[in-house]
Amino acid sequence: MNKFKGRDTSVIVLFLLLFTFVSVVPVSVQADSSMDFIWEESKGVPAAKTWTVTFNKPIDKKSVNKGSVYVRDSQGGEVTITPSVSSSGDKIIISPPDGGYKPEASYTLYLTTDIKELGGTKLKRNVIKHFTIKKSTDPGQVTQKAYKSSFEITNDGKYNVNYSLSKKGDTITYSSDSTIVHNQLNTDYVYIPVGTSAVVSFDVNIKSPILSPGEELSIKPTDEPAYWRVSQSGKSVTEWQTTAPKYYELKIVGRDYYLGYSTKKGIVDYYNRIDSEDFRFGLEKETKAHLQTLADNEITIIAPYRISSYKEMPDLFVYDYEVKPNETISIQANSINTDVTVEANSQYDYVSYDRWNSAKISSTQPTSNVKRIGIEEGQEIVMTNKGTQSFVIYGRADTFKVSKQIETALSTKELLPKESLEFSNTSIYETSIQIDGSGEAEYASYTEDGSSSGYKHITTSTNLNGMTYLTAKGKTVVTNTGKSPLQLTYPTRHLQIESSIIPALHKVTLPSKSTMIWKSMHPAHNQITLSGSGNFDFVEYSHDGQLRDFDQVAITDKKPYTRNLGGYSAFVITNPGIEPLTLIAPSKLYSYEKADKEALTKMILDPTTSAFSKNSGNSHSSLKVISEDIYDFVEFYSQDRIGKFGRQPHLTSSIIKNEIFLNKDLLITNSGKKPLILYSPAYISIFEATSESALVEKTIKSSEKAMWTSNHNSSIEIILSGSGAYRYISRYEDGTVHSEGSRTLNSAWTNSVVIPWHGTLEITNDGKNTISTYGPSRFLQVK
Repeated sequence: MNKFKGRDTSVIVLFLLLFTFVSVVPVSVQADSSMDFIWEESKGVPAAKTWTVTFNKPIDKKSVNKGSVYVRDSQGGEVTITPSVSSSGDKIIISPPDGGYKPEASYTLYLTTDIKELGGTKLKRNVIKHFTIKKSTDPGQVTQKAYKSSFEITNDGKYNVNYSLSKKGDTITYSSDSTIVHNQLNTDYVYIPVGTSAVVSFDVNIKSPILSPGEELSIKPTDEPAYWRVSQSGKSVTEWQTTAPKYYELKIVGRDYYLGYSTKKGIVDYYNRIDSEDFRFGLEKETKAHLQTLADNEITIIAPYRISSYKEMPDLFVYDYEVKPNETISIQANSINTDVTVEANSQYDYVSYDRWNSAKISSTQPTSNVKRIGIEEGQEIVMTNKGTQSFVIYGRADTFKVSKQIETALSTKELLPKESLEFSNTSIYETSIQIDGSGEAEYASYTEDGSSSGYKHITTSTNLNGMTYLTAKGKTVVTNTGKSPLQLTYPTRHLQIESSIIPALHKVTLPSKSTMIWKSMHPAHNQITLSGSGNFDFVEYSHDGQLRDFDQVAITDKKPYTRNLGGYSAFVITNPGIEPLTLIAPSKLYSYEKADKEALTKMILDPTTSAFSKNSGNSHSSLKVISEDIYDFVEFYSQDRIGKFGRQPHLTSSIIKNEIFLNKDLLITNSGKKPLILYSPAYISIFEATSESALVEKTIKSSEKAMWTSNHNSSIEIILSGSGAYRYISRYEDGTVHSEGSRTLNSAWTNSVVIPWHGTLEITNDGKNTISTYGPSRFLQVK
C-alpha cells in the first residue's frame, strides 16, 4: 500500500478583523507601502491552491474583478487567476491559474481598496500576501511508448470496406469531424466506411499496412500514431482532456490508482480508487480526467492520439495517510464540505465532531471495511486504529488535513453489576455515551442547572446497544442493574468520570392498596414515570401546598404514564388495584416515603341523594364528577354566602368527567337515575352525606305564574330553561320594582333572571310550552 507524506493544504485567509469597511479615499496599490497591510507569508502552498478571503460584511460583487484582486509572480508578471464572490456574499474566492502555480515559485496576492461592501464603503488599506508553492510531487515517471510505423488510410470510394492488415496492429477510424467511427487494439483488420479515414499503427516496421489495397483507398505514412500509449508509475499525476465532439473512452491497463474528474478550472470534483486490472472510463469535451499512481505501481493509458492530450501535473489531487496500529489521528475539513475514504482490514473507532464541537459517537467499525465518511466545513473526525494492521485513509488533497492525536477517539469503561458511574461533560456542546452488553442498565441525564434531560431503563436478553446523550455542561449517571458486566464507550474528549454512590434512577414498587409521596428536590419541572397495568390515583401539590392537579389514570404495560412535575412539588399516588405498579424517576431529583392517607377521597352518590364536599385545607380545591346523568350543585363560601351553582345536563348513554373548581364547600345532588362518582384530593376535601338538596325547582305551565322569594343577603340568579315567551318582575323587600321585562326562551340554552336580596321574583309563562326554573334551595322558596 502506498503512503504519502502529510501536507498542510488548509491555509485559509480570514480577514474578519482586518476587513472592516470604513469610509476612506481610494489609494493606489503600492507593494509594501505604509498604507498597505502585509499579511503573514505562507510557504509550502499547494500548486492548485484556492484562496478564500472572508469579510465581516457582504461584498459588492461588481467591485471584485481582475483589477481589484490579482496575483503577480516574483518578476512582477501578472498571473491569470479568476476571482469570484461566494453565494453567501461575504467571501472572495481566488481560483488558481489553469494548470496550477509553478512548483517552488513565489507569488504575491493583492486585494486593493477598490473592493467595496454593499453600502459602498471601501477597504481602509490594500492587503498583500506573499506565498511560495511547495516542491512538485515525489519522483514519478511518465513515459510514452512509440510505434515503429503508422499509416493514414482514406476511403474515397463508394462502399464501406473491411480490409485485412498485413500484421496485427492498432486501428482507429474517424469521420470528417473527428468523431470515432471504429477502433480496435491488436487487430488483423481495419474497417473504413466511405468518407472516413483510419490511422493504423504497428509495433514493427511495415511497408504496406494492407495485404491487397483497393483503388478506392489512399494510403500514406504518417507521424500521427493511432493511440497515446503512456506508462505512468511512482507518485505521478497526469491530466487528460479531449477535443472530440462526443463522449469517448480511455483505457487503463493496471490497477490500484486514483482516478478523478474536474471541470474547466482544473479542480477535481470527484475521485475514486480503481482496483480493476483493465478499466475504461469516458471523457467529454468539458471535463478533464486526472490519474494518480502509487509509489510501487504502474499503469498504461491508451487514448486516441488525434482527439486527446495530456500533461504531467505538479501536485497530487488525492492525499492518503497510513494509520498505524494504536495510532489516533484528527481529520479536519478545510473551507468546503468533503469526504474521506477509509480502507481498513483492521478495527477502528471514530468520533465525528460537528462545527460546534458536539460529538456524534460511532462504535468500533468491523474489519474488511471500506467506508466513505462525509466531513462538513468546520467538522472534525477523530479516528483510532484498534487493530494490528495499518490501514489507509484518502481524499481530495486540498480539502482536508490530518494530524496525530495523543488521546484515543473513544474510551471504554467496564461497569460491574450494581455499580454506578457519573459522566461530566466539560464541553459547551452535547455528546453521547454508548452502552453495550447483555442484561439491564439505566441512566439519568441532567442539564447544567441540574434538571433532568432524559432517563431510561433498558432490559434485554441480547445486546443493550443503548445510547444516552449528555447536554452541554451536563452530567449523566449510568447504573448496571443486571447481573453481567457492561461496557461503556464514550468520546475521550470533554468527558470526566467518577464513581457515584447514588444510582441513576429510583425504581420503586407501589404495592396494591398503598400510597406514597414523592417530593421534587429541584426548582424546575422534571418527569416521573409509572408503569404496570391497572389504575392509580394521584394529587400534585405545589411547593407552598397549593393544589396543582389530581385524577384517576389507567395504564397498561405497553403504555406507561409520564408526568412533568413542578419544581419542589409533592406527588401523592395511590394504587387502588390488585397488581403492583412501578415508579421511575432520576434519583438526584426526587425523594419518596410512604403516606398515611390516600391520594383521593371518593364517594358514590345514589339517585336523589346529596353530599357535601368540604374543603378542610388552606388551598383552593376542586371536585371531579363521573356521571352519565343529571346532577345539581351549589358552592358555598360560608353558611349564608353562595358562589356558582348549576345543573349538569343529561347526556344520553355517555359517561363524562366534569371538574368543578372550589373555593370552599360544595353541595351536590344526584338528580338523575344512575349513581355517580365523586372524588377530590384527600388532603384537602372530605365528603359528608346530607338530606339537603342543592337546588329547588319549579315548573311553570302555559299562562301560569310562579313566585320566588329570597332570604339571602345578596342577589341570586334564577335559571330558566325550555322554550317560549315569558314575563318577569322582581321587587326589593319593600315592594319597589328592581327590574321587569319579557323574553323568549330557546331550548338550546338557558336564561337567568336576578332576584334581589330579600326580594321577590314573579315569572309568567306566556308561551304554549311548560318551562322550568330553579335556584339554590337553601335561600329560596317558590310557589
